[in-house]
Amino acid sequence: MFNRLVALFSAFSVVTLQSTTGYTQGDLAQDSPGSKQIKISYCVADKSKPPPMGTRNVLSAVGRLSHSGYLKKGVKFEAEFTDNPACLQKSGNGCFGESGAVFCNLDSLADLLERTAWIAASGSINAMRGITKNEGGLAFEDKIGWENASVFSEIRGNAKNRDDFAAQLIGVVEERDINAVDVVEAGEIVQALLQYDADLQSNINDFHSGIIMAYPVYEAASNYIVSFIFGHELAHAYEGCIFSQPSIIETSDRFTQILDTQRSGKFFGKNNLSLDEALAERCALRGVQHMDTEMVAYKNSKPDASVEKIMLTFGRRIAIDGAGIILTTNLGSDWSQATDWQSPGEDGLPTTSYNVKIEPGYLYYPLRMAMLAELLQQLEHSDQKFIKICDNTAKLFVMGLNVAIAHREDGKYSEGKFDHSGLAATFGSLVGPGVIDGWENGNWDSAISFACESKSKK
Repeated sequence: MFNRLVALFSAFSVVTLQSTTGYTQGDLAQDSPGSKQIKISYCVADKSKPPPMGTRNVLSAVGRLSHSGYLKKGVKFEAEFTDNPACLQKSGNGCFGESGAVFCNLDSLADLLERTAWIAASGSINAMRGITKNEGGLAFEDKIGWENASVFSEIRGNAKNRDDFAAQLIGVVEERDINAVDVVEAGEIVQALLQYDADLQSNINDFHSGIIMAYPVYEAASNYIVSFIFGHELAHAYEGCIFSQPSIIETSDRFTQILDTQRSGKFFGKNNLSLDEALAERCALRGVQHMDTEMVAYKNSKPDASVEKIMLTFGRRIAIDGAGIILTTNLGSDWSQATDWQSPGEDGLPTTSYNVKIEPGYLYYPLRMAMLAELLQQLEHSDQKFIKICDNTAKLFVMGLNVAIAHREDGKYSEGKFDHSGLAATFGSLVGPGVIDGWENGNWDSAISFACESKSKK
């Protein structure tokens, strides 16, 4: 099976830049041509076993990046699947790019996309039932959340059969505040999504009817997530950016504004950002926009273009949740043990045993999330207010920003003297009203502050 996948997706393409900390704005204008061939190593625990479900969308998204940019510049991807321990060590729980090569943990990527499949399935249920919001607008509502999706993904992977899967789901749901009917229905759709994804010759109409709505959402979100992850690492491997067209957040100056929140020290502790990381991040965003352009063009060519573009809207929203996982913790986090999400600390914010990482030379992870959310929001033309950082992803975002603030040397955060209101002015368009209220007035309620829309206390 791995050989078939290599044959189908071997025509790919990829990005490292020189590292420095004291760069100027002019440095960001530099793009140098790099390697003409990039080796992509997909690292797996055991190559003798079938590839993990979700593999097809990982590979197809990388293939789209290749055909939309790299192949046009004569850059080829050479793909391999390997269970060499050195590959897994290089990739860690995610991906790692260096000159001429990218190493990616395929098991972790596929697991991330399975979580994405759960959110797509869950969020599509209301739309399939014809439910609309009282105030109008899109009827997409994720009833599960990615932290529960992580638990359900693990259950599906360990279940003996479909009946065992359903029985275990119901057992877990009884311990959580989730509708069992919604979860079981979403689970059936996920099974169909992943089976369709695993069989390259299958027909979508042969599966659960819910897949017709959920799969385009899942596919779009997967394309955005994978292009963001790979776009960054390919920039390192190519030693430059293959995409010359600036992204919309570059031309609107939001990219620079968000960068400056780290460089200026206005909000966050000092963490010198290396030039190669700044350029790789910019290239990743260009790749996401290029992917979006290709998908929009394809949707516009279909008879039901208006419906297809709604699926893209849903996909943009889900992509923020998927990226939020890897940008604040890491791709391999075991969220099944995150039982303390609903327990607010002294400041009203939720507590969790998972710490947001700070890595020297890198952009603070919540800022990476903000950049992706900003880009996807600006690419959305029908319902920009729908494209936000919400729910548990918003919890991660807020806590991640607090970690960066606590990194300040002046001690204002620990002394309770830091003024959070400036965060509302900078990031308010990306979050719901509850987060803005928290930043401006200190009103935090773990149950309602992170919703996309206003909620009242019960």
